Formats: sequence, C-alpha cells, structure tokens
Amino acid sequence: WLHAQPEASFDLAFVDPPFDANLWGGVLPALVPRMREGAWLYIEAPATDDAPPPEGWRLHREGRTRDVRFALYRRSGAGSSAGRDDAVTLPSIPDLDSATE
Repeated sequence: WLHAQPEASFDLAFVDPPFDANLWGGVLPALVPRMREGAWLYIEAPATDDAPPPEGWRLHREGRTRDVRFALYRRSGAGSSAGRDDAVTLPSIPDLDSATE
C-alpha cells in the first residue's frame, strides 16, 4: 500500500510496527519520501533502540517507558523548526512502568 502512494503525500505518520517482526528496514525508507516538508513522524520502538532519525529529520520530543522508546520528529523544510534547538526529553513515566509489572 505504502509504495503505491505518491511522494510528499503525508503531513503526519505514526510508526509502531510489531517489534519482533523486523519491519524497520522496509518501513522508514518507504515512508520518508512520502512525507512533506515540515511533516511530523511519531515512532515507537523497543526501549533499547537508540537509532538516529532519518536524514533531514529533527528530534522534537522523546521519552521512554520500561519497554518502549517513543519519539516525535519534524522534517526540515518550509514551516518546520529547522535551525531551532528545541528538542525536549520527557521523563520516563513510573506509573505506566509499574502498571505493566
């Protein structure tokens, strides 16, 4: 489905594939060309994954629970915050961590 979409089609994407399915190698390379300048990309990954964002994307916010790292990126370009250093790291959420034990 994704490969059939035209380039620069999306302003926002949520990426949360099943962690054990090993889909990361195909999802982001197929998705990034389909995102507009200034678009937002929300990614959930295993908490141990510290992979850098795709080229041309800036970290806006990130956080972790015991099992999940979540991050919100903004694509550089018209209307984006390129050049601003406004990334914020959110603290882990103890209530969520203890609720899953």
